[in-house]
Amino acid sequence: MISLKSAQDIEGLKVCGALSKEVLRRAGEMAKPGVSTLEIDRFVEDFSARTVASPASRATAAFPHRYARQ
Repeated sequence: MISLKSAQDIEGLKVCGALSKEVLRRAGEMAKPGVSTLEIDRFVEDFSARTVASPASRATAAFPHRYARQ
């Protein structure tokens, strides 16, 4: 079923898209030899805490945080 979005819904989607774009750009810049995925994950957590966003990794029940290398 297709649901029509209100102007408020569309504005919210624009905000989400802009936040996603920014965090992905910054995380991508961090992805270099010697930078662990745990460091990048922590950056994403911090970025999200300063905004209205929540990282998708937290919505995934099987996110392997305990397996991440320091």
